[in-house]
Amino acid sequence: MKDKIGKVVKRIYVKVPIKLETPLIIGSGDSHNADIEVLKDSKGIPFIPASSIAGVFRDYIEQLSNYDKDIIGLMFGKDYGDYTMSCINIYDGFFVGDYKLSIRDGVKLNKRKASVKGSKYDYEILETGASFILRMELVIRDSYSMYENYFKRMLAQILYGLEKGEIFLGAKANRGFGYISIDTNELSMLELDFKKDNNDWDKWINFDWENFLPNIKSYMELCDDNMLHNETLYNRLVAEINICSSIIIRQYSKFSEGYPEVDYEHIKCNGKPVIPGTSWVGTIRQSSIMILEELHRNSLNVNVDKIIKDIFGYVQDEEDEKASKASLVKIRESVIVDGHEKTRELLIQRVRIDRFTGGAMDTGLYNEKPLYFGRTKLEILIRKNNDYVIGLLLLVLKELNAGIVAIGGETSIGRGLVRVNSISLDGEDVNDEREKRYLRDLLNYLRGGN
Repeated sequence: MKDKIGKVVKRIYVKVPIKLETPLIIGSGDSHNADIEVLKDSKGIPFIPASSIAGVFRDYIEQLSNYDKDIIGLMFGKDYGDYTMSCINIYDGFFVGDYKLSIRDGVKLNKRKASVKGSKYDYEILETGASFILRMELVIRDSYSMYENYFKRMLAQILYGLEKGEIFLGAKANRGFGYISIDTNELSMLELDFKKDNNDWDKWINFDWENFLPNIKSYMELCDDNMLHNETLYNRLVAEINICSSIIIRQYSKFSEGYPEVDYEHIKCNGKPVIPGTSWVGTIRQSSIMILEELHRNSLNVNVDKIIKDIFGYVQDEEDEKASKASLVKIRESVIVDGHEKTRELLIQRVRIDRFTGGAMDTGLYNEKPLYFGRTKLEILIRKNNDYVIGLLLLVLKELNAGIVAIGGETSIGRGLVRVNSISLDGEDVNDEREKRYLRDLLNYLRGGN
């Protein structure tokens, strides 16, 4: 019987460190310390399973318009027609060096930004800065040698996507988790051609991931530059923001270094104060609802619920299965740094008030540690060809700048007010002319009866 797969004629090894630019959620199914725990091996070391990495890479390639479905199936394996094994081997990504795990709280909110009773949960994350080694092996067999250039091009495309920040790992990527990066200076690649060089058999037999000598300097050597899909999948909207006074997005803690016991303080990641993507999404979504409802009251036929679901995605239970739609936007976690005034925390004593009597509640004394001043960057990725979404987000930023909406908790006592200093889209400033263009796109979309 003829071997359908054929002998191996080439192997290409790829190794590169991947760094977390935002926290990562890789759920294990365990719930001993949190409702969702990070996946770990028997020694307690967190890792990303190869199946998750391969799935993300395949999804990225499939989103690009210039790759044939059947050739993608040959590269990653086909589960339809003539079943084929994958030509690319991807290994589990074990985190190395210093990494930190922490637990965050989450709560389901209704459309009015009020918590749904009994819906609190918590989840474990790997904090920003952790890294793992990505290892891939492209195996080219004699029977698939006519597709070699396609396979190499897809491999180069994956590395291009990693370099450009177009690929995300783990859960809640649309809510700011799982942003990753690579340094191409640390990329190591080795190609073994068994037809051209018999010595490559010895290199393969003695291959060691830790000590191999690369013979490919850049992933661009795998294909011609004009063969890559250089268009990004997203428009990148960036707003430079100053915190006007104070902000608090609660993180509960029993003890904070340098202070007495604190009931809650502003959330941190890897020791730095942050505004999580989940908080940004909640604020931006609520502001979008308010804007669309106001436009609806002004005689525009606006289906607010449909538009919000189209932009921010949804998951809802139907009779037999779950209906869902992915979000058109990804909102990155923001790090707060010193601005014109140095960022600082202040410990404040407060007391809960009985809403019926207006007096202090028994055992209602508590303390908190909000963050004062600082600046940050709000970064939003919008799937391309959705210019009306950009128009709506520009209106949201106007409301943020005017103090109509605020970010975080305790907004009723003045926290969370910000000032938008500048806005750029794909690296270019959004001037009045560009702003009007995207607002017209929004108006035209709404007038279309959506």
